[in-house]
Amino acid sequence: MTETAWQHDRDHHVIRVRQSLAPAVKLHMRAHELCRLILLAEARNAGTNLFQIWERETAQPTPGSEYALVAMFAADLRLTGWFRWIDDPGEATPREVPAGSSNPELLALKSPVAVFYFLEILKRLDLLDAEEIQRVGAEAALAGKDGLDYASPEKNYRVPSFGEEMPTGLEVMCIMFAAFHRFAPQQDLAIDLHDPSQKAHALHEGNKRLWFTNRPVKSQPAAGMCPPV
Repeated sequence: MTETAWQHDRDHHVIRVRQSLAPAVKLHMRAHELCRLILLAEARNAGTNLFQIWERETAQPTPGSEYALVAMFAADLRLTGWFRWIDDPGEATPREVPAGSSNPELLALKSPVAVFYFLEILKRLDLLDAEEIQRVGAEAALAGKDGLDYASPEKNYRVPSFGEEMPTGLEVMCIMFAAFHRFAPQQDLAIDLHDPSQKAHALHEGNKRLWFTNRPVKSQPAAGMCPPV
């Protein structure tokens, strides 16, 4: 093993080799540790030089001085030819992306499918409280942060608070639309799903009235009679 001078705060290095080893092995071990010691010293010197360069060049920094510092580091490490500078083209012009669906005609063709999605979504939202519905809406919006492929039937998205199954892009849009309609109806999502949403709401409310009308009513015992056991 090797004990470096800087680790043990002394003016010399120590290489220890087990005396029980064969002479040829001991010679090999000493040579190996000497090579390792040279590499350690070079690495330490390089680190010390880099720190000194950084300390000197950052004492009074100016705009753009960091580029000169990088060049000095590269020269000290002999890496100058390993990279090249590229002129800054300036601030990029932001590209305007239209809000809402990118293909309204296709979305209109998906309206019948969206009605069936909405019917199932409305039934499930009825079982959630306001906070849970808000979480569902937020997760659906997050699922579409990079865009939603509502033309594909592939189930590639996740809305964890709404269930374990993976919905399609169109289904995520319906989930978000229905959830926001519950807790933030004033919010304009710029998604034209109003027609299938209204149709689904009408069917949903009709189904609920029909269920209440046909719900079996328990018979009440007549006055003075004991209820059946």
